[in-house]
Amino acid sequence: MRSLLNGGFEKKATVRRCFGPTQELRDYQVFCAKALAGIGKLPDTISNRCVPIQLVRRSRDEQVERFRKREAEKVARPI
Repeated sequence: MRSLLNGGFEKKATVRRCFGPTQELRDYQVFCAKALAGIGKLPDTISNRCVPIQLVRRSRDEQVERFRKREAEKVARPI
């Protein structure tokens, strides 16, 4: 998994993995955006290539607007 993440920032990067019942080795291109969720600290080799988003629980007295799917669809339709 770490090799997929470490190599994924270069367009020509590949990672060699086993494939199929014969366990034939194949190279897979790994360049793309990735999203991960987790608890704890990321390894340094990954954390310097990411944009961390810290999630915080809302407090009991914090007001949150209810999500309405049909309203969100109206806003998202032009996109």
